[in-house]
Amino acid sequence: MVGSTHAYPVGVGKYTEEALRILSSASTDLLARFHPCGENRITRLSAYNMERYITLTDEYLKISRSSEYGCDLRAVYLLTELILFTNQLFGDPKRRRYDNVMPELVSNTMQYVEEHLAEDISLAKLSHILNYSSKYISVQFKAHTGLSLREYILDQRVECAKRFLAAGSSVSQACLDSGFSDYSNFIRSFKKKTGISPGRFRKEKTGTK
Repeated sequence: MVGSTHAYPVGVGKYTEEALRILSSASTDLLARFHPCGENRITRLSAYNMERYITLTDEYLKISRSSEYGCDLRAVYLLTELILFTNQLFGDPKRRRYDNVMPELVSNTMQYVEEHLAEDISLAKLSHILNYSSKYISVQFKAHTGLSLREYILDQRVECAKRFLAAGSSVSQACLDSGFSDYSNFIRSFKKKTGISPGRFRKEKTGTK
């Protein structure tokens, strides 16, 4: 029987290893596939499994930010379902393991993006630097990450902005330093990705206005 979970707040990043132990049962260890054992933990998901994984994650993130009645219990249920699904994926002995799931082209593209976030990044520039056609880079990146290059850049810039804001940067400075050239687009993109505005995120992280 699963133990009581009310002592643990529901929210992104708030669950600890101890919390997952409490959610486990005598016959089901939710941490089973997370214990280090020297085995490669990279696997490639089918389109169906990827869609299911994203759906579960999106549902959990949405409910964990809700204040509706029963949202805490629903979040616990969704988190448990998500981890059970993850354990099933990595525990299937028939699934192939990949020592190098990302081709060098994709890895180099990701590295360049992360190192030049504050600059203008275009497919034309990447094509020149990586010596591949823009179309080939775009197709390969989408095939191996599930994201378009534009989506990936946007995600990385939002994550970068979060770090600046948490460190105390103003919203306008975080916008510039993370590579957003348009302030309105920054506000809109940040809220879409995180569920809150940059100003509110900064206030929650730093305790200042």
